[in-house]
Amino acid sequence: MKRSVTVEINKPVLYKYAEDYLSSIMAKFLGEKRTDIIVLFRDFYPAAFRVVSFAIYKLINDNYTIIKTNNGYAEELPFPIIYDQSGSNKTSPYCANYFLKDKNGNKMAVRMKLSKDDFVKSYFHVYLPASKLDLGKKFFADLENTIMSLTDLRLNAGGEFIESIQQLTDEELILPEEIKRSIKSNVIGIIERYRLHGNNNKLNEFNIIKRGILLFGAPGTGKSLTIRWLMSTLRCNFIVATGKHLKRSEDVSEVFSLARSIRPCVVVLEDLDLYGLSRDGGYFNGGVLNELLNQLDGAANLNGVITIATANKTEVLDKALTKRPGRFDVILHYKNPLPKERLSLLQLNLSKTDTDKTLNINHIADITEDFSPAQIVEIVKRGYLSAIERGDNIIRQTDLVSAVDQLKEPATKEIGFKTPKGKAE
Repeated sequence: MKRSVTVEINKPVLYKYAEDYLSSIMAKFLGEKRTDIIVLFRDFYPAAFRVVSFAIYKLINDNYTIIKTNNGYAEELPFPIIYDQSGSNKTSPYCANYFLKDKNGNKMAVRMKLSKDDFVKSYFHVYLPASKLDLGKKFFADLENTIMSLTDLRLNAGGEFIESIQQLTDEELILPEEIKRSIKSNVIGIIERYRLHGNNNKLNEFNIIKRGILLFGAPGTGKSLTIRWLMSTLRCNFIVATGKHLKRSEDVSEVFSLARSIRPCVVVLEDLDLYGLSRDGGYFNGGVLNELLNQLDGAANLNGVITIATANKTEVLDKALTKRPGRFDVILHYKNPLPKERLSLLQLNLSKTDTDKTLNINHIADITEDFSPAQIVEIVKRGYLSAIERGDNIIRQTDLVSAVDQLKEPATKEIGFKTPKGKAE
């Protein structure tokens, strides 16, 4: 499926390379005079560049022979292969040079430079003889196709790879059936529809193969669990953004620009109530909110992009987010589980332990009304801890009942020193 790459990989800047500390190195490698070298140049903010650099590495390894880097030979280089500019053996996350040849023996060099500052653009250069401009254009076209082929990426909003994601099966997602149906229809269903109809010009014109979903509810009710389940289940790309990533309007536009480049993609906006606050209330980040509204409105085509936001409360969010159709099409309220769901949660978590044969988990489900899923899990953890301390590692009824009582008790314990009577406070 052909899709637009919004980072515009295929529009490099072309210029002749003049005086530079690298120019003599590149000229010697290419077997040309410095004045006969041209450079194709592209720059990006670091969030997009980290994905671009990953695609460059993949493209190079699939289609080129790495003759050497600025500091060694190919067989010495695991990914990411990045060395400092001094040519020493010290690794650095900021700079890499690759000296390559294609299958026909044509030479070129690629230099990548990642900015240390998220507000300063990173860049990469492709050096080649002026007579080989077409080879440079082909490199950029191939890079565009490589980026479009990337799938199963799990990134944060800074473009960094999320290394460890705890896998979650369907059986472990214990939620009301209506919420599960809605999630499957509006996330998995939309991704499948995009894969089937993403080339339909009419659908693209109306920008309708997209979805915005808001999950709200008290902490511990399963919002993050839902995201984790989707990341375990869906074969598409994910970008997870938190408040720390979205401090400027440019941060928001970069996230959605990156998402459009690697679609189908799910953008997760965690804790929306930290930066989507109502303009009628106290402090809010107007630039971030306005850009978020602009992106959700589809100022740029969002076909193939699913936006999922989580929040504890909707009443603190700006009404332009929650009341305007087309921004969040589906709003799902995550409540504390009903008895049937509490029983399933207990069964799931107790199945990982040894339990007494007389254990009555129906009773535990009955006495945990208004408990959140997180609290149900905590009951089992505390029960298991009691069993370990007792020395038999077998959870008994009294262990779980005691854990329930502990969680029901209000936190009334005073902290600090009391002021003696008769003394001034």
